[in-house]
Amino acid sequence: EGLAYAHGHGAIHRDLKPSNILFSGGTVKISDFGLVRLVGEEWVRSQAQISVQRSMSMGDLKTMQKDADEGTSTRSMLGTYEYMSPEQKRGEEATERSDLYAVGLMAFKLLTGQNPGVKPPSRVYAGLIREWDGFVERALEEDRAERWPDAQAMVETLEGISHISRRIEAEKQQTARKDEQERRVRAEAERRTQVEDVARRAILANPEENQATIRQVKLKITGRDYLPEGIQTKT
Repeated sequence: EGLAYAHGHGAIHRDLKPSNILFSGGTVKISDFGLVRLVGEEWVRSQAQISVQRSMSMGDLKTMQKDADEGTSTRSMLGTYEYMSPEQKRGEEATERSDLYAVGLMAFKLLTGQNPGVKPPSRVYAGLIREWDGFVERALEEDRAERWPDAQAMVETLEGISHISRRIEAEKQQTARKDEQERRVRAEAERRTQVEDVARRAILANPEENQATIRQVKLKITGRDYLPEGIQTKT
């Protein structure tokens, strides 16, 4: 929604990444809007390429990222390069759909905890509904013309996915309640069968036994006061 508003006013972020998404008081905010435009896109792109080349020459990206002497600028450039759209990496001008590509990347990572690969999100993480696959795959199209037309279209699709998720969750809860009810019915039937078996054995073993004794046995087992079918209380 934030991107839809910004794009509607002619502002392209060009540097969307996790560190630019802030949570404050339950509100999600996009930071560093227009930063790339201000400092010059060519400069940012060149710095990102230099950072990647340095990491490759050092042979240990994790070590470089943890090195305090490198400061935050190098890590920032690495993050920028990682979330750049294909056209930005080719040196082409960023558009609204370049921002949407970054949203797709972040969505994939949030949903699966992994970087995008050959498998769609629902095959990486079994708990996801398949509707997420189409959302992410379209956002990550190599050809920007094949991506979502605008941020508002993504918002509407997300609302649809949310509706489907709530419906599936409600169906799961309904099924769970039904299963629990059926389990209780089966358990009650098993207890009743047990009572009837105990009562019949008691009668056969002691034909003259007082019916009150049998009733006490039943109450002890089930807490219910009924007689087995075919056995009548003596008057």
